[in-house]
Amino acid sequence: NKTARIVKKIFKISSENIKKEKKDKNCEIIVEKSGPLAHIYFTEKVERILKSEIEEMTEGFIEKLINHEGIEFACFVLKEGYEICGKKGKIILDENFKIKEEKGTLFQYIIEITKIKVIDSLKEIVCGEESGDILIFGAVLGKNRIVNFEEQYGAHGGIGGMQNYPFLITDRVIDEEELTISKFYSLFSRERD
Repeated sequence: NKTARIVKKIFKISSENIKKEKKDKNCEIIVEKSGPLAHIYFTEKVERILKSEIEEMTEGFIEKLINHEGIEFACFVLKEGYEICGKKGKIILDENFKIKEEKGTLFQYIIEITKIKVIDSLKEIVCGEESGDILIFGAVLGKNRIVNFEEQYGAHGGIGGMQNYPFLITDRVIDEEELTISKFYSLFSRERD
């Protein structure tokens, strides 16, 4: 069944290149993993597929996915915005990634970081043109423990724990606060120059 094949790919197989248009169209899905983050691409269309289209193609899959014990939450594209949903709730965001509607306590287990910081950190990756049709994040198992989708002992690229705190070793003092991933990149670029 299609759901079983998708779950198997999430936890077992990764491909080399995430551009859907360059992939073999005989493959129904592509899963790209980096630690506790995975992008799921459906090859039916080159452009990103809406959540409603995924629900039509894979009846019951989204519900099974977000209720899987290894998943903390998933992100989807909507007709007019985005949705982040998991076992504990959901957040509907507009096209500018601002909260329109919220139910439950979606980020209940993500400690040491506020909901707004989580959403700000997610914006760039969820809104990216090359991002998956579904983005999933591994379950938070406690302080500094998270499910990875690839075999490794550390975690990076997800949300929760110490991986949310970027660092840079430099010989100069940098007076910056509230660093997000995108701010860290611009700071790193300035330091390199």
